[in-house]
Amino acid sequence: ISGNRAENDDKTVGEYLMRSLGCPLTITNSVIRNNSAIRKSSGISIGSSTLTLVNVTFSTDKGLKFNTFLFGSADAIVKVENSRIEDTQGNAFKFTNSKLVTIKETQFTKCRGRRGGAILLESVSSFEMVSATFSDNAAESFGADIYALNTSEIKILDSKFLNINENGSIYAKGVQSFTLEETIFRHSKKESDSNLDIDFDDHDWKNGEF
Repeated sequence: ISGNRAENDDKTVGEYLMRSLGCPLTITNSVIRNNSAIRKSSGISIGSSTLTLVNVTFSTDKGLKFNTFLFGSADAIVKVENSRIEDTQGNAFKFTNSKLVTIKETQFTKCRGRRGGAILLESVSSFEMVSATFSDNAAESFGADIYALNTSEIKILDSKFLNINENGSIYAKGVQSFTLEETIFRHSKKESDSNLDIDFDDHDWKNGEF
């Protein structure tokens, strides 16, 4: 899926390349690149439904600066596996009021955003990530890789955060439960603080490398 532009009839304001509301959507073995939209998502928007992505590549976002490849809202359930996301000029993935987000064996490279270079979570019920790799991502404010606000549960297992910029890797506020296991943080450029800036009610750190 390449070279498309989302527009309304007046050719001025476009929102999505693909949008799914209330209908399960599965995409496998696909490449989504060089698409654009005026706002929200130059890739996929999902709400009140289930989206499954397996072996999907998102690359070279030509949308406006703070677009995103994948936008999930309104009780969305999103599952991403064995995929690659690279060279975005907005949050690669943004989830607002989503119910469940799971990411496995996926790479995020050279993603840029205002808050959360690769992933932004706002009021998400549950976020779980296993065997993911983040490298060369950056944010203008907080969370070069992940920015989370008022998210009930976050689990990050067996993942790697590499080449972290001066804003640190993970920024999370209002998190009720945060689990971090078998996860590695390396090559941070942030001199004064740690790679994590997290406000949580309950946490569990196991066998990580900082």
